[in-house]
Amino acid sequence: MSLEKIEFPQGGVEVSLLGYTVIMYAPKFSITNQILKNIGIIEAAKEVIENAPLVPAWESKFREEAMIRTVHHWTHIEGNELNYSEAGQVLAGGEVVGRERDIQEVLNYR
Repeated sequence: MSLEKIEFPQGGVEVSLLGYTVIMYAPKFSITNQILKNIGIIEAAKEVIENAPLVPAWESKFREEAMIRTVHHWTHIEGNELNYSEAGQVLAGGEVVGRERDIQEVLNYR
């Protein structure tokens, strides 16, 4: 049983055993203090964002916009010809000029 090992200068190892060859990637980099500092800053910013209170009025607006986007894009994929603003008007209970089928599809999606 012979084991052959070849190391590549760009960071990899090829190992051959019993006629099988496996190439393993081993990147050559080091984690510096600056990288660790930046990771810490990113983690701290993430915590601030995750734990920040959301104004209820904004949350309601974000949910409404997300619903309009979702309904518009999913129905558009299926061939619905209503644009984004028309889909929003339909969801808000307004009247739009369009195919009845498209309007009903938007109403059924929500």
